[in-house]
Amino acid sequence: MGITINSGIGSGLDTEALIKSLVQASSEPVSQLRNKASQAKSAVTALSDLSGLLSKLKSATAGLQEASDVAGSKASVSDEAGLAVSANGLAMPGQFDVVVERLAKAHRSYSDPSTSSTTPMGQSGTIDFTVGGTTKQITLDPADTMEQISAKINATGLRLSASIFNSGSEKRLQIRGLDTGDANGVTMVENGTTLGLAKADNRIQAACDSKVLIDGMAVTRPDNQIAGAIEGVTLALKKESPTPITVDVSSDPTALKDKLKGVVDAFNNVVSKIHLTSGWGSVKANTAALAGDSTLRNILTRMSNAVLTPMNDTGTYSSVASIGLNFQSDGSLKLDEERLSKALAADPTSVSKVLAGTDTKGGVMDLLNELATSVAERGKGSIAIRQQGLETRSKSLNDQADRENERLNRYADALRKQFMAMDSQVAASNNLMNYIGRF
Repeated sequence: MGITINSGIGSGLDTEALIKSLVQASSEPVSQLRNKASQAKSAVTALSDLSGLLSKLKSATAGLQEASDVAGSKASVSDEAGLAVSANGLAMPGQFDVVVERLAKAHRSYSDPSTSSTTPMGQSGTIDFTVGGTTKQITLDPADTMEQISAKINATGLRLSASIFNSGSEKRLQIRGLDTGDANGVTMVENGTTLGLAKADNRIQAACDSKVLIDGMAVTRPDNQIAGAIEGVTLALKKESPTPITVDVSSDPTALKDKLKGVVDAFNNVVSKIHLTSGWGSVKANTAALAGDSTLRNILTRMSNAVLTPMNDTGTYSSVASIGLNFQSDGSLKLDEERLSKALAADPTSVSKVLAGTDTKGGVMDLLNELATSVAERGKGSIAIRQQGLETRSKSLNDQADRENERLNRYADALRKQFMAMDSQVAASNNLMNYIGRF
């Protein structure tokens, strides 16, 4: 910008104030452009919030995509200190007595004691380590310390770990298997060395499977998770006990209700966000750049269509409305718990097919999940595409505003030059008049 003149030299006018007023009168387009750019940015943020709500809808529907998710079951135990239990929809009501005879364990053994872990041990030879059918050999030199031997063992890549145990008066190598189960036992054969790794007295614990008696029948596993023995039930073993622990499995109709409530809440949050963002009925859009937005209207339409999709070959019920999931006047959902309970009592398999589908066709929850996934997909979904368009628009508007600002700066400079020229002429005229006035 050129020279700033606060008052005319000859005219006595406040030319800078005049210039400011003239420029300000022409600056309205800049303000409008900046405002529209800001609105576009606000719309991008609003769409990000909507994307987050759609992700929550995706998570809620994901919990009802399988028949086992729909059929609610719960399990309890008489002794939670002995084992924990969980059940999925495949579990059938029943009661079982479980005796935890043995927990699964991993191998643990020691070497003979030594006074130091950092001085040469004078061992020369090889040691063969076998874990789960895989054998690796290490070679020891007389100069190797216990720490160096430990490092060589750990470098074999076998599923075992070597470390130094310090009792205070002596040091020992500890060899620990990393996996439980009979198949993960550790054997060691010393060839020329005398560390005592293979001594029976030095083996503290052998690797073994867990073993339980379920109603008197033996079940073993390589770890402490007993899954599959009781369909749909997983037992997490905590401690060995000769006393039977009672496991009780029962149906849990409230589980499905709670999951459907989660879907309804997530669905309605999306609907509410779109209504507030783009406007609905008498509700004015709170995001100007998205007022009546076609992308948002399309999302609402697709969500409604997914819920209204009729299901074929599903038995007694063929829609979510028939099992208690209905639309309200504003496009939100409401769960009729009483109707759902009656449907579950009358034909739970049909309810499951409506929600989770069959082996050949997805259910309503699958449709909603796929919709939420595609719409909110990062970089590709309709929301991301709309955001990209708004980002481009915001940048374009700001660029236009910058160019308009540059034009206004040039306009201000031109006005200053004109006023300076005018002041010079006025000053010259005043000088001439003063000169003539002397005579």
